[in-house]
Amino acid sequence: MSEMVRQAYNMFQGDSTYLVLFYIALLYAFIADRKLRELLVYPSLTVMVIAFMPVTAKIIAEYIIGAEVYWRVFWLLPIIIVIAYAATHMIMSRKKASSRSITFLVLLLLIALSGKFILTGENFEMPENYFKIPNEAIFIAEMIKEDKGTDIESAAPKLAVPYELACTIRQYDASIPLLFGRRPHDSRSEGSVEVYETINSANPDIEKIAEIARRNRCGYIVLAVSQQPLSSPEDSGYIEVGRTGKYILYKDGTLF
Repeated sequence: MSEMVRQAYNMFQGDSTYLVLFYIALLYAFIADRKLRELLVYPSLTVMVIAFMPVTAKIIAEYIIGAEVYWRVFWLLPIIIVIAYAATHMIMSRKKASSRSITFLVLLLLIALSGKFILTGENFEMPENYFKIPNEAIFIAEMIKEDKGTDIESAAPKLAVPYELACTIRQYDASIPLLFGRRPHDSRSEGSVEVYETINSANPDIEKIAEIARRNRCGYIVLAVSQQPLSSPEDSGYIEVGRTGKYILYKDGTLF
């Protein structure tokens, strides 16, 4: 459990030094003003104790949010508020205007150099459409709707897709239910984890997918063009509906 917390903390911290500034600001707030202690320091320390204590960490990780996203617990730390409040207090405590200006510039430079500029091509890109989801997800959803016509809710409408599409197709059309979403372990569909693992592999086991999908009335599957299935989808009764740039949509001929 301690290793999980350590990894989550490192993931949250990244390669910036804002947490160092946060700790310095906490120490300053504790020393500078009793009111700041009650308002900022004690609540922050409480969150940190809860986050790092093995007992509470185990409860939160296993029963509340999950170990894989435990780093989100550190979102509760008022990092920006503490740094801003401590910096403002430090500036306003200077009596001379020149001293305030110098302190402001030094703190501003320190904060700027502690992180990275966020508005870069690495963090942002132009959306492909007004829905701000991949065009591939829209194309697949439209192919399913065209294939089924207006009877979208009947005759095995479920869809099994690779992970990168599982979070976007239902954003475009919520009438298309998935065999599993972004967290297949939480799916109510029997065998969804097995389908998830093989459909996201380089060599999907189509026979396994077909067996589990049919038990769950899952009528459509999507494979990436780059994947090399262990057997042909057609041999398991699948019919190709259409292709996008990266994916192939199949429907189960035995269920329609």
